[in-house]
Amino acid sequence: MTNWSTIPYSRRLPKTIVTAHGEYRERNGLLLMVNAGGDDYGLGDLAPLPGFSKENLDEARLRWEAIWGRVSRWGAPETPEELAALSSELDEATTEVPSLRYALELALADLAARRAGVGLAQWLSPDAHDDIEVNALLHSDDPVTLAAQAQGAFTNGFRTFKIKVAVKPVALDIERVTAVRAAVPEANLRLDANEGWSEGQMAEAFPSFSKLRLEFVEQPLPVGQAALARRYSREYGIPLALDEEIGSVEDAKRLIAEGMCDGVVLKPMIGGGLLENLSLARLGHQAGVKVIFTSTWESDVGLAGTLHLACAAGLAAAPCGLSTAGMISDGLVRPPLAIREGTLSLRGMIGIGVQTVS
Repeated sequence: MTNWSTIPYSRRLPKTIVTAHGEYRERNGLLLMVNAGGDDYGLGDLAPLPGFSKENLDEARLRWEAIWGRVSRWGAPETPEELAALSSELDEATTEVPSLRYALELALADLAARRAGVGLAQWLSPDAHDDIEVNALLHSDDPVTLAAQAQGAFTNGFRTFKIKVAVKPVALDIERVTAVRAAVPEANLRLDANEGWSEGQMAEAFPSFSKLRLEFVEQPLPVGQAALARRYSREYGIPLALDEEIGSVEDAKRLIAEGMCDGVVLKPMIGGGLLENLSLARLGHQAGVKVIFTSTWESDVGLAGTLHLACAAGLAAAPCGLSTAGMISDGLVRPPLAIREGTLSLRGMIGIGVQTVS
């Protein structure tokens, strides 16, 4: 038997995040807390992202309320194998609500890791890394401002940078990205279009971007046009990463098998599940595809879960998209996750490494 409780949260983001899907100024969600007797507890984060997730928060909350009694009858797993044994029950209980799958699995795994006295990444994999590089997310329409941000972040230890594109005209995006490349010539540079370009706009952008030594361009075209994006990627020698195209673990496996991309962006809050994402990361690595674990700007609970997944994946994980670490922690959990010199570290953490604020 397990005991469950919830903690709702609503927080404004310190900076508005602008994507082709819209502007994000706040995040709302529910923390799930599980206890199986004793002082230890586990935390999960239920926070679907509007514009990206299949479900919204109200739908996820209603599903949680519907299955709460059933979930309370589950035993608390002690090992990853015992957690995996719950997969069929988790599948049935959270069908079409992947954020709830992630929240439940994260809470149970966090509880098990705390009871074992180890970090979640170590509990998931004995070969887990202790830290991982994080990309810096740059925000500005002004090329000069963007270049200054990049220089400042480089001075503070960041070596990988991400720029949102496809919100403004292509000509301005070219100017913005060119300015950043000139400011940090040695850095890894990632662009994220969030499905925002048409084929014509991509055809306009790629000739200029092909000269800027990009690590990859992420999801340039709407879902369903991966083959077309792949053709342009190969023609112009620009690596292609896919994000919104990956609606499930099965989607990612298919895209990897078909050679449709050079990188896959894994968001457990959207894709659902700890163990499946860890297995997928290893599969991608074996296929020579970069695996980029990324947050959905949720609380530090959900973000910590993704951080531990990335570290558990070890060499399979590329620098990750967790630059919102610490943004949603105040008054909710402690200590806040902190990026130092472009890196997030797990050293000294037990479980996911954060506690609820009393």
